[in-house]
Amino acid sequence: SLHDALPILLQDLYGSNWKNPAEENSKYVSFGPFVVDNEPPTIPVVTAYKKTSATNVVSVSGLSSLSNDTWIKGWAVTSSTATDNSGGTITYYYKSTGAAANSETSGRYLNINTEGTTKVQYKACDIAGNCSKYSSDFTIKLDRTAPTCGTATNSSTTWTNQNRTIKQACTDSHSGCEKTSYDKTYSTTTKTDTVTIKDKAGNTVSCSYNVYVDKTKPTKPSITNPTNGNWTKNNFSLTLSSSDADSGLKFYQYTYGANATATGSNANTQWITYESSNKATFTTTEFSAERNQLVYVRSCDNAGNCSDKNSTYIRIDKTAPTCTPKATLGSLTGSNYSQGTRTCSAVYTQATCSDSASGCSATKSVTTTGATTNVTNNTGYTYWDVQASGNSTVTWTVYDNAGNSKTCSAISVKKGTNS
Repeated sequence: SLHDALPILLQDLYGSNWKNPAEENSKYVSFGPFVVDNEPPTIPVVTAYKKTSATNVVSVSGLSSLSNDTWIKGWAVTSSTATDNSGGTITYYYKSTGAAANSETSGRYLNINTEGTTKVQYKACDIAGNCSKYSSDFTIKLDRTAPTCGTATNSSTTWTNQNRTIKQACTDSHSGCEKTSYDKTYSTTTKTDTVTIKDKAGNTVSCSYNVYVDKTKPTKPSITNPTNGNWTKNNFSLTLSSSDADSGLKFYQYTYGANATATGSNANTQWITYESSNKATFTTTEFSAERNQLVYVRSCDNAGNCSDKNSTYIRIDKTAPTCTPKATLGSLTGSNYSQGTRTCSAVYTQATCSDSASGCSATKSVTTTGATTNVTNNTGYTYWDVQASGNSTVTWTVYDNAGNSKTCSAISVKKGTNS
């Protein structure tokens, strides 16, 4: 071969000026101004850099270097460096497999813009035609696509006043998610929320879901009581007003038990729910039974929170008081006058009232007929004295604090000596 024959020819030509490379343990053949090179360049060292866009580059000046086998968000370019003992020009070749596959191609820079995993190898060749072995794989991993929001486990549109943990799933087709599930526990009032999920290349996306946790109780109901807590003989209703800015009002409740806690059917010990009362302002059914009772009301929302209670008195008295007439001779403290008997003394009349519910009012009225001055339902008197001679009739009416009245039996007075 030429490789074997060349030393003989050169020795014949140059004589003692030529050194046999085998004798000198040399890989170069030197004769005059010429050198024969049969040693390949070193295996290239591969480096990679992050580009700022998909535009192909032929220089890595100013670019940040990349680590091998590491996911990045962006674009990349690879380069290689080798040395050759001859000091001559080196030609580089690359080939790649994976997302950006290339057959063997001459070039020092390989621009990689395709998302996914690409493995790159380089070799170096000198001007004598000697080529190194291919380098080990340098792995480029590109991912510019945001991950996908998966199922938000335990997300709900049903309100609760308990803590709720939402688990937002993450999926990603390239680098994979930084976490497979983004978990968050809600212990304060929250209707909806957004969580940011991230892949291993740094791409992010916001995922929104329903939380529906309401820890805030409704406002304490205001009560409009047409009696203002006073006695009445009439049926009446209460008007209740409350608000809830989160889950919304579900109903109003009432009880007569100051220490009631649970909802039930016994109004004296439990909270009773008003039907169809899911509104900001609600008018109760009428109270009609006689009572002197403190009623408590509260509002509850759709999450199960109930407001502080408010109260008002229900005071209904439909029973008339008792009216007892009285007549005395000469003064209010005189001896009793026997109705219908004739007397020469003045007759003092009055009425007493008794009422076991709302109690008696201080107001009384008197109606008189006959010889005495005549008045009708006059409330300006607490007693009436008959001074005029002749026959007179005095009738008293008493009232209780609920407005009920009772008229006493009439007092018949005969004054003077005439029959």
